[in-house]
Amino acid sequence: MEVAVLPRADAVRLLQRGCPRLTNSEAERLAAAVGDLPLVLEQAGGWLATTGMPAETYERLLADRAGELLARGRPAGYPQPVAAAWTVAVDGLDDPGAVGLLRLLACCGPEPVPLTLFTPADRSAELSDLSGVGVGDPLVVADWVARVCRLGLVRATAEGLVMHRLVQAVLRDHTPVEERARVRTVVHALLTAADPGDPEDPGCWPRYAVLYPHVLAAGMLEDTDAAGRDLVVRLGRALRSSGDSRTAARLGRQVYRRWATHLGDDHIDTLRAAANLAACLWSMGEYPAARQMREDVLIRRRRILGDDHPGTIRARDALADLDRRAAGTVN
Repeated sequence: MEVAVLPRADAVRLLQRGCPRLTNSEAERLAAAVGDLPLVLEQAGGWLATTGMPAETYERLLADRAGELLARGRPAGYPQPVAAAWTVAVDGLDDPGAVGLLRLLACCGPEPVPLTLFTPADRSAELSDLSGVGVGDPLVVADWVARVCRLGLVRATAEGLVMHRLVQAVLRDHTPVEERARVRTVVHALLTAADPGDPEDPGCWPRYAVLYPHVLAAGMLEDTDAAGRDLVVRLGRALRSSGDSRTAARLGRQVYRRWATHLGDDHIDTLRAAANLAACLWSMGEYPAARQMREDVLIRRRRILGDDHPGTIRARDALADLDRRAAGTVN
């Protein structure tokens, strides 16, 4: 019988039943850390009671070494540790496509992953070659979904497929080392293929919002190709255009710092990230910082691209627009 995640009050009671020394605040934090997942709550309570480990140490290990932690200890009355319960189920699958789907989902965020992510008709052949399975065929994908849902490792919802973040952590660790880079590359390609394409179009904003947590979880900010960087830049523009300048600025800072470090200050994508961040800072009222960044982008583009390049012209127009706004000549 399938058991969903517990209401927080029930999760706290289950933890304290397994480990009575836990205070309410400790149990609250632990319940949040494990996402209220019953099997892990049972394991955590028993492990803490048996080992005497402080609750904050368990939380830290859960964040840094979830796979190892969940491979230790057994929930009361359960024949194996939590991690083994999930990995044995995966090892028992005789369908490489279903296993591949689980590994792809483990690299995404814990938010719903739309089924359409796995059926990009325009890139199905390319992705099938990359993944080694039949990505792109809706019927084949539906068969995989049915199999992994029967195992209890994934839930199918109206918004998409959901895998609990602790299941994701264990399955990422369980993926053979030689397969991890390929799985990550496929996820990046799927997310790139799902790019709506126009961050200024309000009709595209909900789709960008769906992609956002998965782009972060899949590591696309620091490890991606040119097409992936295009998606990251457009995602930031979509967040800002939709009015979420604070999230856009947080994303923009991460992207700018990482690309400046790994690609260099003068790389065209680093300059695009800088221009994006400057626009976010301006929309948040951080005018001096925004103007300084715009000036730096213009100087670099002039030196690298020349005065007549479209990128230089856009940078010059953007700086002039800031000046007009600062002078109050633009509403």
